[in-house]
Amino acid sequence: MFIADQSKVLLYGANQQITGSSVTTFYDLVLAGTGIKSQTIDARITNSLDLSNLELATENNFMHIDNQSSNAIQNNGGFVSSTGNGRLAWATNLTSQYVYPVGSSQGTPRIRPVRITPAQAAANVYSVRFANTDPTSESFDRSIKAQNVCGINDEFYHLIDHTSGITATSVAIFYNQILDGNWSGIGHWQNVPQWENTSTSTTGTSGSYDLLSINNWNDFTNPAFALINFGQTANASAQGNTFTANPPGTSYQWYFNGNPIAGATNQTYTATQSGNYHVVITYGNGCTGQSNILEHTYISVQEIEGLTNFGIYPNPGSEAIFVQADFEAPTDIIIQFTNVLGQELMPAVSLKRITTLKHKIDVSQFANGMYFISLVSEKGRASTPFIKN
Repeated sequence: MFIADQSKVLLYGANQQITGSSVTTFYDLVLAGTGIKSQTIDARITNSLDLSNLELATENNFMHIDNQSSNAIQNNGGFVSSTGNGRLAWATNLTSQYVYPVGSSQGTPRIRPVRITPAQAAANVYSVRFANTDPTSESFDRSIKAQNVCGINDEFYHLIDHTSGITATSVAIFYNQILDGNWSGIGHWQNVPQWENTSTSTTGTSGSYDLLSINNWNDFTNPAFALINFGQTANASAQGNTFTANPPGTSYQWYFNGNPIAGATNQTYTATQSGNYHVVITYGNGCTGQSNILEHTYISVQEIEGLTNFGIYPNPGSEAIFVQADFEAPTDIIIQFTNVLGQELMPAVSLKRITTLKHKIDVSQFANGMYFISLVSEKGRASTPFIKN
């Protein structure tokens, strides 16, 4: 016997449709059998929806869940898909976690739920659609983004509306790091509009999913939300002629007067001349950060009494370089050529009773990078860096 507002409707068969000329209302709706159950019209469920392991395709329509219990939707791998303006809409009146099991069988099949947790127990309606496509293809251009946003998921995004009510909510997006990649936060299409970081995101897991969540969110003026990566602020500091890049990244590139320095790809760099220096750091999420500019005056490293005008030219150089220096009195010296580890790379050159030094060194055989030229005498030692390019 069918009793209105109490009975269960079982969709048991292959592909089936919920159709008609006016909104269809169910008390309990259960998907069974096989195939996809689809809508050609808006529908309502006043008590429960059991998806089982099947797909409910609302297409360009709404499926409204009027039961405000967070257990009103059950599933065992099933999901709700939508296109266009279609949504899964759920009435809430609790501070419970409402998990919207949204996904798509089009293209690469994915189920990527959204969890809504209202901040207050008040009447609200939140509506969700999973868009299994590049947001740019639906007019949410990924190239239009805030400066601190460096990457936006191009595989899928979510459309989330606050259809009714005024309560702020926690929004959590479920994803799979192995399949979907690593992401730093949740981005929202807003203001300009453009893709912007929403707020500080919290990471977590739920079952087999990874998730990112934001708290007390109440801006649903535009419905588009996506997983994003955002850059960190890089910093360059100096101690003497040595610069250090922070925070640590996976790779570095130092620049002199706006041009990349060959071989200068470590977290630290030792300057060889005066000028403007900065560093670009690449982080583990693929984002980059450009540091502040260091306006540096080179500090000559001279520890031999009576030594002046110690230098190398050209510096940087690629083939022949010249070591030059002046001494106040005739001095016996040894010239050493070493790498950054202090290892001598060629036989030392010994010169006697030198007052003016101009010595040629062939560096063409060495790889690009930083080296040091040292002058050693009984009065001390002086070193200066050289860049091979």
